[in-house]
Amino acid sequence: MTRMSTNQRAGLGMSRTFQITNLFPQLSVEENIRLAVCGLSPRKFALFGSGQPTASEREAIEQALENAQLVGQRNTEVKTMSYGEQRQLEMAMALVQKPKLLLLDEPAAGLSPAERVKMADVINALPRDLTLILIEHDMDLALGLVDYVTCLHFGQVLTGGTPDEIRVDEKVQEVYLGKPRHA
Repeated sequence: MTRMSTNQRAGLGMSRTFQITNLFPQLSVEENIRLAVCGLSPRKFALFGSGQPTASEREAIEQALENAQLVGQRNTEVKTMSYGEQRQLEMAMALVQKPKLLLLDEPAAGLSPAERVKMADVINALPRDLTLILIEHDMDLALGLVDYVTCLHFGQVLTGGTPDEIRVDEKVQEVYLGKPRHA
C-alpha cells in the first residue's frame, strides 16, 4: 500500500482527512466541495462547456453538505469559518469520493469541546458500511465513536478489543497512564 500513489489508493476506494486542514479559504463551502466533486469527473480536463455541475454532481454536492452538516453554510467563505467547521468541510470533501475506507487523522485535534461534540455527531452519522480508521488522542471521543480499538505502543500492537475492554485493560492503563507509585 505504501508504494502506491495517492490516485491509485483513491481508485481502490480510500479517502482521508488530514490533521491540518487543506482547503481553499477564499472560496465558499459549496465551491470547495464542488472542486472535490469535479476532481472525480473526466470533465475536469474539458476546455469547453459551461462549467456548471451536472445533475449527478449537484446531487453529490448536496449529499456532502448534508453529511458534514453544513447545508446552511453553503455560501460561507471558508476563511470566515471556525476551525471545527473547516474540519467538517474537509470531511465532506473526503466523502464525495464515496470511499469504502475513510482514514481520519485526529479529526478533533485543536477543536473546542463544543466542536468536538459536533465532529462526533458528524462521524456517528456516517453510513455503518463505511470502514473508518481513526487516529485520535482524545480517548473519550475515540472510544465513544468506535466498535473496535487497537492500541499501539512504539508502533507495535499492544492489545485490541471493544471500547469497554480497552477502558479496563491493565496494559493500556500502564502504558498510557503510567504505573501507580507505591510508598
